[in-house]
Amino acid sequence: MNSAADLFNTETWHILKQEQERSNSQRIARQRKKRELMESLQAQLADAGISMDEFIQTSMGSASDA
Repeated sequence: MNSAADLFNTETWHILKQEQERSNSQRIARQRKKRELMESLQAQLADAGISMDEFIQTSMGSASDA
């Protein structure tokens, strides 16, 4: 039979494990979303005949003008 401390530690471990898994899932979802957005941006730039380097240089210039 588990003592109260053992039970608490086991439950705490499971809660922490679930939180870690949830956090990892959220991180993976954010990474996936960033990758999808980047791929979409690259495709739109390619369709417009703009290289990624040109886009970055223009964006950086606009940011410094603000």
